[in-house]
Amino acid sequence: CYCVRCQWSRSEKMEEKMKELLSRIAEKLKLNLTEMSRERNKGEIVVLFLAILHLIKEELVQVEQQDHFEDIILVKRV
Repeated sequence: CYCVRCQWSRSEKMEEKMKELLSRIAEKLKLNLTEMSRERNKGEIVVLFLAILHLIKEELVQVEQQDHFEDIILVKRV
């Protein structure tokens, strides 16, 4: 849906997800994208991915991947 209310709701969810990710990284130092996306519907995975992209853009986290198609790991930026 592209209505204003749905767009606002997604934005709000993304901000909440960004805060949640920062909190979880502070506890664990590293987060595995595969583990974070388990048992979530497509909409939740999209919000999760967008939140990760925003955190990368703001230079609050960085991502690591050992090889193509390997797990993506979020790491707190030092």
